[in-house]
Amino acid sequence: MRASVDDETSTVMVSLPTSCLDAPEWVRVRVGAYAAESTAADPTDLEILADDAHRRGDVRKAGVTLGPKVRRG
Repeated sequence: MRASVDDETSTVMVSLPTSCLDAPEWVRVRVGAYAAESTAADPTDLEILADDAHRRGDVRKAGVTLGPKVRRG
């Protein structure tokens, strides 16, 4: 797997050889970031938030969705 970051365009590129995935014709990818918040009153009571790269809008309390099929080539 290779990854690169372009600070000027705020872009991250990740590549993974298809041989690592048993050479599928296509894949679907989840892209996003998670954060956890807790209160001082109960640090074990966590609220999990997700920022989904496939959706527009605010950070939400839902998981990250699968994107469209990405084909080889």
